[in-house]
Amino acid sequence: MTVSLTLLEKLHNLNQIVFYNFDMVNVPSEAFEIADDAPQNTRLSPLNTKLVKLMLDYDRPEYTDELVMAVIKYLALRLTSLKVFGAWIAFDAALASFIDNYKATYPHLVDLVFKLGMVE
Repeated sequence: MTVSLTLLEKLHNLNQIVFYNFDMVNVPSEAFEIADDAPQNTRLSPLNTKLVKLMLDYDRPEYTDELVMAVIKYLALRLTSLKVFGAWIAFDAALASFIDNYKATYPHLVDLVFKLGMVE
């Protein structure tokens, strides 16, 4: 995952990207510290990017739903310019609760749309 984050920062003027077979190894430890109900004491630093649309396609049998959601939440907090986030996972009440609880600290979450599947 570190390679993907570096790529996004190096291509900071990129408007949209689709990651096919997104690699969810080397996920930063702070991704697993994000709770659904309460923002962290330390705010995650935003990535320097103008990315508006992001699609994550990944090897679904290889990764657990818990890992995928940790990555989605982590990216959603760090990609402050993001408006549409697509992934092959059902976004549930836990994600809605996460957004509701984090929107005061991360106001960009209010306008972020999560989609099941490909981003158009």
